[in-house]
Amino acid sequence: MNQAEDFYRQTKIDHVLSLHVPFDEIIDRLKDRWVHLASGRVYNRRWQPSKIEGKDDETGEDLSQLEDDKFEILRHRLNTFDKNTNPIISFYK
Repeated sequence: MNQAEDFYRQTKIDHVLSLHVPFDEIIDRLKDRWVHLASGRVYNRRWQPSKIEGKDDETGEDLSQLEDDKFEILRHRLNTFDKNTNPIISFYK
């Protein structure tokens, strides 16, 4: 909120965009994401699955799910985002 207030005082702001994506949609997209850590290749079990589930297409090595992509952590992060963002949206209205 401090950053928004400082920015507003320093700069003329004509428009502010706020994109609303339902939390359930964000969770659905991220909870099925798996990564080959060595290369950074990303797979998604629903939209871009690996040829062999849980294995990297190029090396055959195991895929990992990032801690930040687990359901409980995603829900917590999104709730924190909502709590911190709502006052900024109200400020700019």
